[in-house]
Amino acid sequence: MLFVLSLLSKIVRRLFLLFFCIIIGFPTLATHIVGGEITYECLGNDEYLITLKVYRDCLNGQAPFDAEAAVTTYDANNNLVRNDMLKYVGPFKVNYSAIEPCYKYNSNICVEEAIYQGKFLLPKTPGGYTIAYQRCCRNKSIINLSNPEDNGATYMVHISDEALNLCNSSPVFEHYPPMAVCAGKPTSIKYSATERDGDSLVYEFITPFHGGGTQQGGLSGNPNGPNTPMPNPAAPPPYSKVTWRAGFSTNYQVDANPPFSINSRTGIITGVPTTMGQYVFGVAVKEYRKGVFLSEIYRDFQFQTVICEKSTIAQMQPQIEKCDGYKVSFLNQTQGNAPYKWNFGDPTTNADTANSYNTSYTYPDSGKYKVTLIAWPGYSCADTTTEVFDIHQTLAPNFEAPEIQCLIGNSFNFEAGGKYSPTAKFHWDFGTSASQDSSQLENPLQISFSDTGAFNVTLTINENDCEESVTKKIKVYPHPIPKFSVEGLVKCAPYRLNITDESYAKTSLNYIWDFGNGDTSYSATPFYIYNDSGSYNISLTVFTDEGCIDTTKTDLPTIINVYPTPKANFELSPYTTSIFESEITFTNLANPNHTCYLLTGDGKRLASCDTSYAYQDVGVYRTKQAIINSFGCVDTAYLDLEITGEFAFFAPNAFTPNGDGNNDFFKPIIYGIESYTLQIFDRWGKIVFETDSRSKGWDGSISSSMLAQQDNYTYRVEAVDYLGNNRLFIGSVLLFR
Repeated sequence: MLFVLSLLSKIVRRLFLLFFCIIIGFPTLATHIVGGEITYECLGNDEYLITLKVYRDCLNGQAPFDAEAAVTTYDANNNLVRNDMLKYVGPFKVNYSAIEPCYKYNSNICVEEAIYQGKFLLPKTPGGYTIAYQRCCRNKSIINLSNPEDNGATYMVHISDEALNLCNSSPVFEHYPPMAVCAGKPTSIKYSATERDGDSLVYEFITPFHGGGTQQGGLSGNPNGPNTPMPNPAAPPPYSKVTWRAGFSTNYQVDANPPFSINSRTGIITGVPTTMGQYVFGVAVKEYRKGVFLSEIYRDFQFQTVICEKSTIAQMQPQIEKCDGYKVSFLNQTQGNAPYKWNFGDPTTNADTANSYNTSYTYPDSGKYKVTLIAWPGYSCADTTTEVFDIHQTLAPNFEAPEIQCLIGNSFNFEAGGKYSPTAKFHWDFGTSASQDSSQLENPLQISFSDTGAFNVTLTINENDCEESVTKKIKVYPHPIPKFSVEGLVKCAPYRLNITDESYAKTSLNYIWDFGNGDTSYSATPFYIYNDSGSYNISLTVFTDEGCIDTTKTDLPTIINVYPTPKANFELSPYTTSIFESEITFTNLANPNHTCYLLTGDGKRLASCDTSYAYQDVGVYRTKQAIINSFGCVDTAYLDLEITGEFAFFAPNAFTPNGDGNNDFFKPIIYGIESYTLQIFDRWGKIVFETDSRSKGWDGSISSSMLAQQDNYTYRVEAVDYLGNNRLFIGSVLLFR
């Protein structure tokens, strides 16, 4: 019964595979596999981690990776031990390329990787195990196989009984298989593997194994039939191999000159491919421990030979300055990221190299040096450029600018300095204001300038086809100029000297003032008073102690005459009096020959200083006497007096406003008040006049165009005295016309 069920299961599975292949089409399914490999790792206790890696063309292939891969295990007698369906992880895009990184190519190449893994229990058994995975089909564009579409692939690994006994793990390839190599370029493919147990590895070329088939052909002897694209289980060994096209073989799998060869110890493949196209390539790694064979892994892969160009063209900036010294900076003008190597062409050392993008180097001496820059050193696609640098010591002219000189008698000496060689040539440019505009001497002497100012002087030195210049300012200053004036028309003792200084120099001035009486000052703006009258000759000496160093003296063009000042003196009587006796007597005690005037303190000026004056109001008054002599010198004196307050009121009973100058106004007389208001009423009580000024009276008019009639009128006076008392006066006045 179990046999029948197993047979039915196989029939159903084969019918399903046949139906699947018919639906998707064999060519579409077959064009995406480009390589693969199987490795194993011993986990202990007879358990092994089996890893299948399958590589797919992700541009030309249209079918995805198989969701499950049938990985089949046979013993040494080709008995099927187990058949496992492993699920894949991925896909992962493969970035590795055998093309050197400094090459670029136009072909579109894309490879993806799928990883299938599973843990297998493999008990120790004589002869070990063979583990295999089979698939169809290869790209029809492969040029080193006959009928490439009819050649499937078998990826396998053999675990020997010795490997089982030692719990050995297989080698693992370090790098992805190459996707492309460059036609006509030396190729180096790193095909080395790692071995965790420290066993010896031997590399060799193999002919890849045939595998799954299509309707047009396939692997004969497969238990699933010759037309099975995805054998499940995989066929037992031994496995047939792909059919080389004429001219190709295991040791000549690619058109190349020299042919590809593999280093049996390192696994590095070298050669120069010559013909563009797609190739199938096979490599085996055999593992030995102390000379005993343990296992063998295989990698079957497909790569493309393409036309390559250098992606990086080395370029450096040529020499610009020849005389910047022995330390030279080098500017890399290469486009793109790459490793670099500089060689500075110094024959005195082997340490004249650098690997940075931009760099610098210090040469031991002057000379011509060949500088080399290599982009991608060590690669066949490396690019090299060279430049010859003519190195000389630093050319750096310099000179000390002479000290500032005065215009009169200026004469400058110049001396070239800085860094230059004995073969240097000199050119001085002094400008048009100099006694000579140029010189070819190293140290020109006695150069003078015809004007004041700051003049550019340039020294240019030529040597070794290099030219450098330096410019400095030469300053010629005017001599210091003393100049001042004295303010004031009349100068009376004590006279304060009012000086306006107008002295000038380009640098700080020092002052020496001589006031003509033996007194001096060193201030720029001196404060000085002539206490005695007399005639004085003022002089000023100025000098500088930097720049144009000189001393100059000048005198005031006119003599200062200081005149005597008169003495004001007077007295008054009485110093205190009532408003009713407000007349004060002033007596002049000063020289009567001097002009004298008196200020009473209430706004009046009296032309005589011997006089009397009656004050009109109470208060304290400061009187002033001014005495002026014949030179116009003035002196003043002051005395205070007080008019005390008493109250008094007087009002006339009639007035005649006829314009004859007599009794034309009605104005009460009132003393001792602070404020005052006067109102005039007609017989009907109407106000016809009003004022708050004691100096203003009623002129008998009602308005500017109307006169009051002759009649009796009532007046009303309100006042506040100096003691703050309110006063009220009411009376009548007769207006006559």
